[in-house]
Amino acid sequence: MSEVSVQYAVYINLDERDDRRSHMESILSSAGWEYERLSATRLEESPESAGLKMIPRLTGHKGVASIWLSHERALNRFLAVAEKGGETGAYILLEDDVKVLSPTYLQNPLSLPAGLSDDWEIILLSPRFRWKNKANIPPEDEGKYFTTPYEKETWADLNQAQEKFIITGAHYVIFKNQGVVSKVLDRMKERSLYDVDNFYVSDFRTYGVRLPDVTAGGFGSDHNYE
Repeated sequence: MSEVSVQYAVYINLDERDDRRSHMESILSSAGWEYERLSATRLEESPESAGLKMIPRLTGHKGVASIWLSHERALNRFLAVAEKGGETGAYILLEDDVKVLSPTYLQNPLSLPAGLSDDWEIILLSPRFRWKNKANIPPEDEGKYFTTPYEKETWADLNQAQEKFIITGAHYVIFKNQGVVSKVLDRMKERSLYDVDNFYVSDFRTYGVRLPDVTAGGFGSDHNYE
């Protein structure tokens, strides 16, 4: 097994989503690490009106911008915790659409499947995969929105996987340490805004693993609101 020591966790939740908040508090009641709720950002005007720059294909997309800003605020919160308490481990960022989260993945240290590369910076638990090129879709995946190209509990190098797949799912993200959190925030300042899960995969040494006891969905998506 690979063990990850956890310093702190944040879950992001819109103020009006009491159902999700109750769900998350119920799940996290057995957490072995300190955590807090962060009120999610929800833009009421276009990103451009708020002075934000989106990548061209996402111009005007309030949902994508709001999620990016919520993650950015959570990462800044991690830095504040690190500065106050000293560097002791990794940071966990959760979105409130986590549906199933076994107590196994609430412990400290976290016990994860063996084989995690030492060079990891970010981990996505149970990310989702879609084929990038329709011409590459095998017969067994025809008609399916998501595919499962990796065996469960087998690590995938998501930097390499993105050549074939669109990878989504920032519902359970682990940042290795304070240095990685700072690196992510610095790079956020350099980028036009886009889907934050795609950003984590493309810009860092990011690995993913499919775990039957970590799933998301069932609450609807805040990604596409206008």
